[in-house]
Amino acid sequence: MKFFKSKKFWLILLTLIIIGVLIYFIFFEKEIINLDATPQNGQTEEKKDNIKPASQIKSPIINSWHNKDFVINVLDEDLESGIDYDSCEYKILTYDNGKEYSTGWRKRKCNSNFNVSVGEKKMCGFEGRNACWIYVHSKDKDGNQHNPALENKSIVYLNIDWSKPVIEKVFIVDKSENQVYPINIEEEKKYSLKVQATDNLKVTGCNLYINNQDQGIMSVLNPGCEKECTFNKEFVPKEAGVYQIFAVCKDAAGNISKGETIEAKTNLPPEISSCRVNPL
Repeated sequence: MKFFKSKKFWLILLTLIIIGVLIYFIFFEKEIINLDATPQNGQTEEKKDNIKPASQIKSPIINSWHNKDFVINVLDEDLESGIDYDSCEYKILTYDNGKEYSTGWRKRKCNSNFNVSVGEKKMCGFEGRNACWIYVHSKDKDGNQHNPALENKSIVYLNIDWSKPVIEKVFIVDKSENQVYPINIEEEKKYSLKVQATDNLKVTGCNLYINNQDQGIMSVLNPGCEKECTFNKEFVPKEAGVYQIFAVCKDAAGNISKGETIEAKTNLPPEISSCRVNPL
């Protein structure tokens, strides 16, 4: 009993307590800090955004035809950290006989339209199928970058054509299968009027005009044609007179051309300008 009341006992007990406290802090302090989930700077740790933003070209649609300047409509969105509004860009690639030309990445306003010019030495500067490719790109506030791809509609390819089709005179075919212009025609007789149209890419249709009145769509005689097509429509003169005949054709991009006018006449009765009667 004297030992437990002695100074030596209390000194040993105090030493053991100090050693126990040191052991506790050495082995368990790190776990306590981790359970508190508080970084060393005293601020609460925020969840990291690992999801890429999305950019989508809403219009024009892929593989569409264009003959003049058009507008690109883009949607940019990010559901986590939000779009970095200083990061949105676009790029245009154009192709001419297999050669690629690029504008490089250019700044654009996020979630806004931007204009694309069409024509020689412009953004879409060459004619052809799939001649112009538009790319859009964005980044969110945590640095995640959107990768353009056809699958996510952030790339579109477009057909470019600003050249008008070439239209020949309307003609008929005679008994010898020769092409002739119907200069003289007869009333109530059926005529099969034809026209040939050529285009650098694709002719889509022709309409027949008589005396500046649209007679409707002409039938294509060689279905499946694209660059060179022949069209036909029947015509029956209902009365004597002079008929101004021409065709108007268009291509896939909406370019329209008017062919040269021919003048067809029915057999008109002679006009008597004066009459002189000799007395008997």
